[in-house]
Amino acid sequence: MSSLRARFAGTPLDLVVPIGAPAARFYMAHRSELFGSTPVHLFSIEERIGRELPLQRGDGVVGVRMT
Repeated sequence: MSSLRARFAGTPLDLVVPIGAPAARFYMAHRSELFGSTPVHLFSIEERIGRELPLQRGDGVVGVRMT
């Protein structure tokens, strides 16, 4: 995580876009340590996982339904 913080030090982010469930879970678990107030848009995660994540105002989810 320190490498992510170092990589974007001094650069305000407009949006964070983790792709896939593993990336979404990692980011959401460490959001406050990484880019806490930056909106997140989660792509390619199963709908049920998207409903379980602690989203904030301005966040979005593009979910998929596995059948």
